[in-house]
Amino acid sequence: MGSNRETGPGMSSWNHVGTGCLLLALSILGCTRHAPPPPAAGATPRLQAARVGSTPQGPVTVLLTAELLGYTEPCGCTVELQEGGIDRLATAVRQARQESSASILLDGGDLLTGEVPIPAGRRDQELLRQELLLSLFGELGYDGLVPGEIEAGLPGGLPALDEVLRRHGLTRVQSNLAASPSGPTRESLLLEGGGLRLGVLGLSDPALLTLPAETDRRSPAWLPLTRELVARQVAGLRGLGATQILVVGHTDRRTARRLLEGQTGIDFWLVAHGSQDTTEVEQVGEAHLLELWTQGRRLGRLELTPGEAPGGPLVPARDPATDGQAAGVQRRIDHLRRGLALLTAPAQEELRQQRASLLTEAEAELAALQRRPPPGTPGSFRWRLVSLGEQVPRDPTVEQRRLAFNRSLVELAHRRTEQAPPPPPGGSRYLGAASCRPCHEQEHAQWLTTPHATALERLAARGKDFDDECVGCHVTGYRQPGGAVLGQLGPLAGVGCESCHGPASRHAETPDEVEMPPAKVDPGVCTACHNQRHSPRFDPATYQPKVLGPGHGQPSSATPVAAD
Repeated sequence: MGSNRETGPGMSSWNHVGTGCLLLALSILGCTRHAPPPPAAGATPRLQAARVGSTPQGPVTVLLTAELLGYTEPCGCTVELQEGGIDRLATAVRQARQESSASILLDGGDLLTGEVPIPAGRRDQELLRQELLLSLFGELGYDGLVPGEIEAGLPGGLPALDEVLRRHGLTRVQSNLAASPSGPTRESLLLEGGGLRLGVLGLSDPALLTLPAETDRRSPAWLPLTRELVARQVAGLRGLGATQILVVGHTDRRTARRLLEGQTGIDFWLVAHGSQDTTEVEQVGEAHLLELWTQGRRLGRLELTPGEAPGGPLVPARDPATDGQAAGVQRRIDHLRRGLALLTAPAQEELRQQRASLLTEAEAELAALQRRPPPGTPGSFRWRLVSLGEQVPRDPTVEQRRLAFNRSLVELAHRRTEQAPPPPPGGSRYLGAASCRPCHEQEHAQWLTTPHATALERLAARGKDFDDECVGCHVTGYRQPGGAVLGQLGPLAGVGCESCHGPASRHAETPDEVEMPPAKVDPGVCTACHNQRHSPRFDPATYQPKVLGPGHGQPSSATPVAAD
């Protein structure tokens, strides 16, 4: 077995392990990462050292992101959407690396945008967004990116994406390929540092794909996810000396559970599609399921402390959440015991046995929680979600790049030649709320008191009034026939009357001949913008009254509800 070493101040050292493994030097944070060379024949997985400091042993920190959905900064539409931003992400990653002697950084997919196919007028913006995100990920030193259905559905497909990844020294990890990988793609990774070898599989669920016709069909096919495929990949990594295995699965939780049934050798599975905001670690067989929240609001932090037996299973360590869980289980135990004490009649024996069984399960659950060792105990792991809220400082350099990106969107808009499609024959154009005022003065006055009237102004205050992905929900008739387009909003700035009631030019021209657009608004009109991504708590029955008032859906004696 040959060896290859390259050492220097702050640099890692590594050795060849296994025939045919491709070895790549990994630069320290802050140094330029070079694009990986093409893999040698049969060269999977990639072996490299995790970033190590002065201590070669001790906890290894695996940092995980997923479902960023192109968010360079918080959406900010509602109070619960104030977290995130690439400048805070950069700070959190660098802080985590300062705290850990060895670190690994991975992304679980759906990174670059929130919508495919990308609307035709947005493609130039999305190219800039893609370059911003991938250049930052290259500088932060991501060890691997697992593609999701969004990446596969981008124009040019994965081959086009690979060109950008190669330019920024990034590696795509895809373990269910129909053909041998090429370019900056690896079937798996074997990352070494801190006394362990972490095998990483990237599994992308092809059942999520709905590729547009324009997608480059040269994109490599994804094999269906089966237990047999996963077992083969796990066995290959274990054969190369992996002490622990992490699956970064661009799958939902149900699919992950199905694939883990009867499976051995997997320690962790990151659910990277449709995940929830929870620190709960569910054990399925030998594996532990982890989840991350969307839109870059959390940084996942998996801290691994190997035991004396390098390949031994790791048990969850205690943390503040454990104490809360234990208190909840204890309350359940107390409730079950009180109930059992009351079940004394012979006719209640069956119910008593059922309650006794539940009590036994609860007592076992509490005992397991109490047996958890403190964080950092050899043979344990700890899973945390780091909130990227205001308590995380913005990296000043990345913040300036984010602001420059926003300014570049203004320049793009001024160069646009896009026009809104014309209305159908005999159809109406959008006019703007000011055109409704002469005949509907009371309703217009009420509208001026609502957040809808200043929707674009509030977006402009954050420098996002030229971001195509945001603007559509802050103006009237965006990209609708006879409506508005970016850079040509005119009187359609703000969420005006016609956003809810529809275009009204024919009614305005001949009000006696053409009926007013529907006065009763279907809740589906609201949820087109007030959806789960932008308004997680939105309920039409609760929020519609907040934009109503005297003469506008409420009697004159009613008092309008204050807006959020």
